[in-house]
Amino acid sequence: MSGKIAKPLKLTAMDREGLGIFSACVQDSLTRIGEMTWRPKERRFVLTANRYMWEVDGGSAGADSDGDLHYRIRTGMHFNDVLGVQSQGLMRENLDGLISLMAIEVEGDENDPGLGAGNLFVTLVFAAGGRIRLEVECIDCVLSDMDNPWTTRAKPDHELDKPVPNQQ
Repeated sequence: MSGKIAKPLKLTAMDREGLGIFSACVQDSLTRIGEMTWRPKERRFVLTANRYMWEVDGGSAGADSDGDLHYRIRTGMHFNDVLGVQSQGLMRENLDGLISLMAIEVEGDENDPGLGAGNLFVTLVFAAGGRIRLEVECIDCVLSDMDNPWTTRAKPDHELDKPVPNQQ
């Protein structure tokens, strides 16, 4: 492994800006339904995933004659003060099927205590339209990388630079 590999991340998010940083860090993380759980008594939602290390993706760093090497790392995230959880578009019975986390979004206003509980939502957005919506009392999230990175030749590609075919 190259000396340029970043140290494992440990981040805390307490507001929208922090959650935006989380979202960028976990884009294209691979997880399974079986690696996510809601613990209602603890008011905590937990997931583990294989996070793509966007922070070290630098083209030629770590490249060999067959192409560029990229990195993934095992990571854990937990969301505190979770009041409820809803899912949409996910096959919950397929506990081992891989799904790709694309973004974390926030709805509501965490700065308006007059709104009370039930007006702030954190949504985990997955590829192919799946979503997990967390009703939260406040934004309180932790991300911790749990192991050493490993190499992969596969870099996520959303083909955003390719034109959309004309569908008539």
